Amino acid sequence: MSQPSRRIEFDFNRYDEPQWTPWRDERYPTAGAWTQEEGFIVPRTRPGATEEELFGVGGNGCFAMRMLRDLRMADGRLEMDVSLTDRAAPYLCFRVQPGANGVHGSLYALVVFNQVWGGTGEQGVNLWKFFSADGARPAAWRKLAWWNVPIPRERRLSLGAAFRKERMRVWFDGALLGDACDYEPLGPGMAGFAAIEGITRFHRFAAEGVDLGNSAV
Repeated sequence: MSQPSRRIEFDFNRYDEPQWTPWRDERYPTAGAWTQEEGFIVPRTRPGATEEELFGVGGNGCFAMRMLRDLRMADGRLEMDVSLTDRAAPYLCFRVQPGANGVHGSLYALVVFNQVWGGTGEQGVNLWKFFSADGARPAAWRKLAWWNVPIPRERRLSLGAAFRKERMRVWFDGALLGDACDYEPLGPGMAGFAAIEGITRFHRFAAEGVDLGNSAV
């Protein structure tokens, strides 16, 4: 008998840390933390951090990542509502494989970003696949699909991804952007979200799919 689909939704008007498990990108020393604001959460930053530290990758950069605790799924749908400030690039992550020492393994990342600054830069939505390092190759990111769409700052936006077997479909603000295929898809894994390269306000997160439990997490 097939397992029933499950939906879980979080309103970050009140963030509940025990619902989540911290993981980190290997470029960052910790999984980061959140600051509760009225109606949303933002990644906690170090007092006195320089602009280079906040907007750069690695070191003391503006990074925080969480996965849903005790949830592992292969096929499903994720959604999040965010508002971007400065040069942020938050992302949804799914089929996240466990790693070692708190560092995640391979994953898919759906990134929304506006890094236009001083009249130059890029904005849009990118779908990435991250391969964790193994004995034969170093860790690497591969862009599977991208959409050059305007990403307004300081406005609440919605981002969604539906994934089944090798196919992934992407929505932005309720409109379908397109889809992508990966003919070597990752297996079941964790699902969550991350802040990186600037301040993002996270308002809501939702996941829907067949919950396979935490047997591999």
